[in-house]
Amino acid sequence: NQSKQSNQSKQSNQSKQSNQSKQSKMSSINQINNQNSNFCFEIMQIEYYFNYDTTRFNFQNIIEKMLENNQLSKIHEIVPESSLPGYVTFASDQATFFHRKFYASPHFNEFIQLYQQFIKEVIAPQFVGEDEIIYQTRPTFRVHLPNNVAVGSKHKDSDYDHPLYEVNFWLPVTNVCANNGFYVESEPNKGDFRPINDMQPGQILRFWGNQCLHYNNLNDTQNTRVSFDFRVIPKSLFRPKERIAVKSGLKFDIGGYYESCKTN
Repeated sequence: NQSKQSNQSKQSNQSKQSNQSKQSKMSSINQINNQNSNFCFEIMQIEYYFNYDTTRFNFQNIIEKMLENNQLSKIHEIVPESSLPGYVTFASDQATFFHRKFYASPHFNEFIQLYQQFIKEVIAPQFVGEDEIIYQTRPTFRVHLPNNVAVGSKHKDSDYDHPLYEVNFWLPVTNVCANNGFYVESEPNKGDFRPINDMQPGQILRFWGNQCLHYNNLNDTQNTRVSFDFRVIPKSLFRPKERIAVKSGLKFDIGGYYESCKTN
């Protein structure tokens, strides 16, 4: 009985600490929202899908040029071992053959210029009430290859020291279906993981990946999913951090991991 009571007490304390931590974060958000009455961060915490003009922002076409392949869902066929189990690990999920080709492409600057214009025209206007936003300088490129995962483990971005007020934008450039998508909870600590597996080029998902856990399963389809994602912070909530991003090694500051963009 004493052991049982001890376990119950321990679980109760852990639950209490978890709730207090969550309440503390929400209180911090509310305090800053009150200071900046023109912008409400709670809106950005809500999962939201929207479309963009693929003729104006043809990311699919430019990534095809970067990877020198016009059938992105089959790029694993270029490197046969890339569809073998274990090809992608936590250590290599930004360092595969396809990632190296993408980041070293002679068309990379062309991609970045299009991305910057996309941030200005499509993303910045969503932050109503803000004069400026802070956005990820270089988007994170993803490939979800058959029999592999795209990201090494279930996580929320704050696990890797990302600032609390980051909002995630996820943009596929191939069709997303079945297990070549990913899973995300609708609210922090809710655990109601739902599949993001019915999207196509021209669609974007916005979600609070900083606090909402997300992950992907092994891709059991015969199609690679290609996508990229990036993070944005309202300028009024931005607080530089001394820590650096795990994969890029860049400091969480403007001129490092982030750049700034006016909203009008």
